Amino acid sequence: MGHLPLATFIAFSAAALSLTGCRGHVAAPYPTWATPSASYVPQAASGNAYDGYALAALSVEATGGKQLTRVSFYPDQRKAAIAVCDPAIKQIETASKLPCDFRFVPRPPFTPAPYQQGWRLIGRALEWKIEASAQAADFDAAINLGILATRFGLDLTGGGATDASLGYVIADDARRALAPWLPKMGAAQLEKLAKGVEEALARKPGLAKTLNHEADNIRMSVQALQDAFQKNDFKQFEENLGPEAREAVEYLQGLRSNDTKRVAYFAGFAKEAEGEIRWLLACAAQPTAKREKEPKFPSELERPWKRFAHHLFLSGRPIIQMDDRTLARTRLLVLNADLIFAAKTAKRYPSDLSGFPADIKTDPFTGEPFLYRQNGAQYEIYSVGENLTDDAGDTDDTFTTPDLTLERSQQG
Repeated sequence: MGHLPLATFIAFSAAALSLTGCRGHVAAPYPTWATPSASYVPQAASGNAYDGYALAALSVEATGGKQLTRVSFYPDQRKAAIAVCDPAIKQIETASKLPCDFRFVPRPPFTPAPYQQGWRLIGRALEWKIEASAQAADFDAAINLGILATRFGLDLTGGGATDASLGYVIADDARRALAPWLPKMGAAQLEKLAKGVEEALARKPGLAKTLNHEADNIRMSVQALQDAFQKNDFKQFEENLGPEAREAVEYLQGLRSNDTKRVAYFAGFAKEAEGEIRWLLACAAQPTAKREKEPKFPSELERPWKRFAHHLFLSGRPIIQMDDRTLARTRLLVLNADLIFAAKTAKRYPSDLSGFPADIKTDPFTGEPFLYRQNGAQYEIYSVGENLTDDAGDTDDTFTTPDLTLERSQQG
């Protein structure tokens, strides 16, 4: 059976449930909420940057050994990891010159996303190489690597939530490694950095693409739970969700002889999934200041699937926050580089941001330009951050709250 709209499915199921008598009970159908897709096989000559990224990850995963699972690295371990990743970094550099179409394949819950270990180690190696180059005052090398890491990381945000989360981390780590060195860079270097990062931002997939992909994963979760019910095999859910899933599983097992409740259960579960998806996509279309509040759910008695929904439906929410933060600070990196460039060439900072492109000077939290003040040989530029309030540039040691600024930016 193909995909059925909820209303059609419920009506059809009710009719099936009414068929009793001499023919006996006719079980209500099981709808198809999501259909598995074949795995994608990357090709070296595809003309798609994604394939190059995937092949680079596979090469690192084949040779990385223990480096792939380390949480922290001693200096010698860093050197070993960089040696493993250097050929892959060259692959990524070549691939990044091509357009990137992320070949996303929806996954059932608890299934690892492909290429994550390889991409994570490559991202770390890029960060370490940026830091080493900057500390050696080889800013040309640091800038080239920083632009590459930013492009690579932002390209990865075209996947699902797991891919996007890693992509933001790679871009953020590269930016943090570069930010303290902006005042020491020459004018031509600042210009190159700003242009390269701006181009990486221009090709970044929109948040809606990421969330649409994650919506497919959410629907796969609905399908997976229904499949587990049909087979009466909840082992995977219990192993991955822990003791708190036990009560939810027991409730489901109690429905095995009650078609009416089973139909209502999965219809309600799928309806909640679609409500979450609609809210996520509505958020993607608006800056933080104009987004709707999180959707309200019925009481727990009307939501026996609550435990499953909590674990399986909320993966898109942190991606919205990560996108806002990374987008804001990556734009601030470009603006800071341009402002310092102006000071080095015109001997003064601009009086306002009117000369900068709208897509670079816009704060994703407000949809309005970043807050900027210039006072002689000083300037200040920042985002209002998640509280949507101008706190005069005040921020904490994470440079995130109450106002959000470029990390460790040294202006002068």
